[in-house]
Amino acid sequence: RRQRQMCIRDSRGGDAVKKKMKISAAIITKNSELTIIRVLDSLSFADEIVVVDSGSIDATVSIAKKYGAKIYYKKWQGYAKQKNYAISKCRGKWILSVDSDEAVSRELAAEIVKTADSGCCAGYFLPIKDYSYGGKWMRFGGLYPNLQLRLFKNGSGIFEEALVHECVSVKGKTGVMKHPLFHYTKDSIHSHI
Repeated sequence: RRQRQMCIRDSRGGDAVKKKMKISAAIITKNSELTIIRVLDSLSFADEIVVVDSGSIDATVSIAKKYGAKIYYKKWQGYAKQKNYAISKCRGKWILSVDSDEAVSRELAAEIVKTADSGCCAGYFLPIKDYSYGGKWMRFGGLYPNLQLRLFKNGSGIFEEALVHECVSVKGKTGVMKHPLFHYTKDSIHSHI
C-alpha cells in the first residue's frame, strides 16, 4: 500500500509537504556557543532539531538557527522541566535528548536510524563516553559506559526531577545501544574547578 504523504497546513494557511518525521533531537541551551556546533554537526540524521533556550546572550540561538533548528524560549525552571518542555515540542516518532556539550558518534547515528525503523522497545539507554582535559577520553574511574536513557518513543518518556542528574522514565520495555554518545565535559582542570 502506498504511504500517504502528510500535508501540514502552516499557520499562514499554506500547505507544505513533509516527510514523515522519525527522529527529533531535543537540546536545552544557555550561552552554549562554544559547544553547540559539535552537537548540531552530529545531528544531520535527525528529521527535526528542537532547541529550548533559557536566555542566551551569546551566539547560541543564531548558530542553532543556521542549522535549521526550531527555537523556543523558556525561562529557566530546572533541567527536568526544561527538557520536558523541549520534548513536548518534538514531532518525531522518536526523541533523542542530547546536551549542548555532547555529540552523536557516526556509529550511534546509524544505530539510531536503524532503531527508528525497527525498534521494539519504548526507550534505549546510550553509553556515554566522557572526554575532558584537552579532549582525552576519561577511561578510568568508573565513568564508562555511564548508561543513560536518551532515546525514547514520543509520548513514552518524561524527565523526572532529581537533585542531581535528571533522568528519563519510560513506559515500556527498554534496550541498550551499542555505540557511544560523546560528552565533552571540562577542557581543563581550571575550568572544572
